[in-house]
Order: sequence, then structure tokens, then C-alpha cells
Amino acid sequence: MASPSTVILGGGIHAISLAYFLAREGAPVTVVERSALGCAASGKAGGFLARNWGDRHTSGLHEQGFELHASLAAELDLQSYRRIPTISVSPGRKAKRGAKVPGQWVDTAAASMMDSETAQVTPREYCDKVWARAEEMGAQLVIGKAVGVEMEAGRVTALRIDGHGEALACDTLVVAAGPWSGPIMEDWFGVRLPMVGIKSTSMVFEALPEIRDDPAAAFCGEVGAPLRID
Repeated sequence: MASPSTVILGGGIHAISLAYFLAREGAPVTVVERSALGCAASGKAGGFLARNWGDRHTSGLHEQGFELHASLAAELDLQSYRRIPTISVSPGRKAKRGAKVPGQWVDTAAASMMDSETAQVTPREYCDKVWARAEEMGAQLVIGKAVGVEMEAGRVTALRIDGHGEALACDTLVVAAGPWSGPIMEDWFGVRLPMVGIKSTSMVFEALPEIRDDPAAAFCGEVGAPLRID
């Protein structure tokens, strides 16, 4: 009897990771992505990892995920993975040079230790290497725009892809399309999936030697009044 087949809609870190673990178990899996794997936030994010930043509902997931990243980094030789401390940076007097606080390169504010159970990995490398291993184990990729599903007795039986003729048959469809998951779920299945996004800016700088020698994640500390930049 053939193993149930899974189609994953979306090509970000969640889709790629799921494909990897399914393929590792020998399950047939196909990822359907409109343009390229890791082409949105999954290939450009800061890659910050924290063991203990979950709440009472998600703490177990954070802890297990943190350990899983470490084991995958070793298994797949992720060169960018590293344990780093996290510091809180606030207006005030800078700590004295030589004080045992990471981030001595912070020179115009006060830095204090925030969390030592944090790490970082470059998402682009993670996506590329996890998918490469998944593909070695049999995972397949289809590039194309998904336009709908075929259903039978209330179950999805196939995914329709624009310009691909016959629909892609499946036993299970996983929608892992990031912020596009909400509209897809509502348009195709009539299921409202509330999602709230946060628009932010990502900037990449070439690191100074002192930062490369003393890496740390830096977060703005809470202050009484918002910081103003004129």
C-alpha cells in the first residue's frame, strides 16, 4: 500500500522544515511554491533564536525548537549557527570598559545582560541546506501558482496549479504560505484565519572587527519616553 502523500503550499522555513521531517520518515512530500524557496521573510530574517521567550502556551515549543536548531546545525553543518548572548541597550552611561557585559562595541548607551540562552542562524543557509537534504531523501518541488483545490466528501484530494494541466493529487494538503495563508484559507475553504502583521525594516551592515569578535543580539531597553530622532 502506498504511503499517504502530502502537498505543502508555500516555500518558506515552515514548509521546508516540514518537508525535511516528512521525507526523513520516508513519506512522499511535494512543496508547491510560486517563485522560489525562501524568497520572502524566510530567506532574509535576522534568524534570532531564544529558548525561554515563549509564554505559558508556547514555552515548550520554544524550548524544543531551540534544541532542534542546535541539532540540525550540527547535522547539516550550518556554518552561520552560533550561540550568542542578548543585551539590552538603553540611554544612559556606558558600562566601564572591561566590565563583564557582552557588546563592548556599544559606545553611546548603556548595555546590560538580558539573556544568555539565545542563538542565531542565517535563514538563507538554513533553508538551502535543509531543503537540499530533504530533496536527497525524496522531497519534490513544483514551481507554480496554486489556484484552488479539488475536494471529495469534504476532503482535499488535489491542488490545482496554474498552467500545470492535471491537478497535483494528495492525501493531505498543508497550507504554510506565511501571511498569504489567511486569504487562501478564507477564499478556498471559507475559514477565517486572523493574522496580524508587523511591518518593520531589516538592514544588513558589514560588521566591524570588534563586533565580529564580540557578537551579541541587541534589543532596545524600555524607557520612560519614546526615543526621538530628528
